Amino acid sequence: MSDIYASKPEVISDNYRDYKVIEKFDFSAIYEDCPVEILDAYSFYNINTFKYFVNIVFVNTCPKKISELTIRLLCYARQNIPYEKLTYTYSVAKNNIGKLIKQKRFNFNFLPVKNKKQTTVEHGEEFGHSVYVPIPETYFKKMRLEFVSVKYDDGTVEDLSKSKQMKYVKYDDLTDDNRFAYHRMNIYNVAEEEHPIRVMPMESENSWLCCCGTKNISTDKLCKKCMRDKDWQLKNLTKESFSKTLVSESNEVTPEFVHYRKAMRTPVSLGLETQEEVDRKIKEYEKVLENVAKREREKERRIYGIFLRIGIAAAVIFILIFIFELIQMF
Repeated sequence: MSDIYASKPEVISDNYRDYKVIEKFDFSAIYEDCPVEILDAYSFYNINTFKYFVNIVFVNTCPKKISELTIRLLCYARQNIPYEKLTYTYSVAKNNIGKLIKQKRFNFNFLPVKNKKQTTVEHGEEFGHSVYVPIPETYFKKMRLEFVSVKYDDGTVEDLSKSKQMKYVKYDDLTDDNRFAYHRMNIYNVAEEEHPIRVMPMESENSWLCCCGTKNISTDKLCKKCMRDKDWQLKNLTKESFSKTLVSESNEVTPEFVHYRKAMRTPVSLGLETQEEVDRKIKEYEKVLENVAKREREKERRIYGIFLRIGIAAAVIFILIFIFELIQMF
């Protein structure tokens, strides 16, 4: 097992040029007995140096303040045994936790934390943005992430080795009867157009998964993306509730049921996202990386311009001094 030790400044300075996204990882499921959730994860490489990296974005879902989070990346080739295990620690003290984002709920406004020196990651704050973790240059076929431990602001350390992703049930995997029951009892028809149901909702101690596939922290009463009510979903979107709805209908197949069975299903290919959504998010992430490269190139040009002007000024001064000395000689 090898450990990764690369602070944010070291990683960024080695890697701001041009990138190509390799893969968007699927972390759709929520974790059981875990103080953090994974919101997004990408692997990409530098097209100039051919160095490989992953960027993982987390959110603190527990009430406690976090100072460190240690994870382990398991890299697989074709075998079922990982050929390399990489350990990485996100730490506020070591300045490699990335830009902290505090989510302002219900208005979809996500702002960087400002006006104070951040020593911990607080409840509801995202971290890991702009932290590029180096991975093997020989790219792997599959990567699995394990949580190792978390350190809180009071100094206590919690073992997270037993934290596992909870299994979810996709909406498309339900029977026709259960999908029909949902169709009959759904009170969020307007939300279906933009944020269709993709999964049966579920919750853990610190987070819950909305039926639209969005992860929310436990204190959110409404989904931050589709605004569906948490309690209504967990109470009504269950197989038991679907069964009761079907019993209340006629024992015979209704015309509505026949019509519904002819309706098109929502295509789902990767986790809880369609292939089109994955492609769109990859393009958006590549634009973010392009902007980073653009800012760094502009910074280099400004620095070069400053040194160029200093050099020209020094040359002019030298010439003037030389001319002045010539005049004095004559």
